[in-house]
Amino acid sequence: MLQQLIVFDERFSYGFQGLVVVLPQLWKALAIYGVYTIPFFLVWYWFFRDRLIALRAALAGIVAWFGFNNVIASLVGRERPPQIPSLNFPAHEFIFDRPGPSFPSDHAAFLTAVTVSFYLAGERKTLPYLIAVLLLTVVARIVTAQHWVGDILVGILVGAVASKLIWLLRRHIDAVCQPLIKALQKVGP
Repeated sequence: MLQQLIVFDERFSYGFQGLVVVLPQLWKALAIYGVYTIPFFLVWYWFFRDRLIALRAALAGIVAWFGFNNVIASLVGRERPPQIPSLNFPAHEFIFDRPGPSFPSDHAAFLTAVTVSFYLAGERKTLPYLIAVLLLTVVARIVTAQHWVGDILVGILVGAVASKLIWLLRRHIDAVCQPLIKALQKVGP
């Protein structure tokens, strides 16, 4: 099955990578920094909209990224695509840095988990922004040879599963978190 994924990835990923000649620095910026808009969004949502929704979305992202993805990556250990030397990526990203295996994509898993969490919570007005960040970031990750297409697709699946799991456990999570949120409201804004 892994061999079939490799054939699929080589067929589709190299086609995407051809787009790198058009605005290469924009692709690079999206590939690296697109995901970092989400923590700022979650903090804004925490203070100005709904703390439980922000908390559940962050938790789903963390479960997808640190939980499921790390287990899968340790089992599969797939290498990243050959890098495009002209892009000269930084040695380390701030948070999402795993220079080894690329399968599944942490970016795709985290962004999908947050997006699906907002969808499940009925927060439809925020979805266009979240979907745009998700799509631009994951396409940029393929274009800049940070991931294969299959890495992204499995990352999306992992993120969706993590957010659904958090959604199914939301009553338990809310029961633990609501007293904490109330205590924080007494102390802060």
